[in-house]
Amino acid sequence: MPTYSFRNIVTDEVIERYLSYKEYDELEHEPDKDLAVYIEDGDIYYRALDLDVIQTSNQSSKGWPFECLGSGVNAEQAPELREYFKKQGLRVEVSNDGNPIYESPAQRKKALKCRGFVDKASYI
Repeated sequence: MPTYSFRNIVTDEVIERYLSYKEYDELEHEPDKDLAVYIEDGDIYYRALDLDVIQTSNQSSKGWPFECLGSGVNAEQAPELREYFKKQGLRVEVSNDGNPIYESPAQRKKALKCRGFVDKASYI
């Protein structure tokens, strides 16, 4: 389910909520700004588009390539991780921030497995 960010315009508090597409479509919308309105405990929150993760233009419609923050390392360790992938026979790019950039679900699965990681929420 997608995660949506909402901001309270009075307190500036930000909340994130998991909503199905159907639940999101059923929310009221602010007509002037076309922003979804989320009401919780009487407080009114408006969709905070600036906080939602948006695909960059170089990503495909399916979300690949994918820069994975969860399996990244400290920026100082990025060269080590690049070398590790190379020694394992994997051609995985690593950003200067230390985050692997996976080209496909299969590549991600192999890279996580060789590092001993398990993604229990994954579809792969």
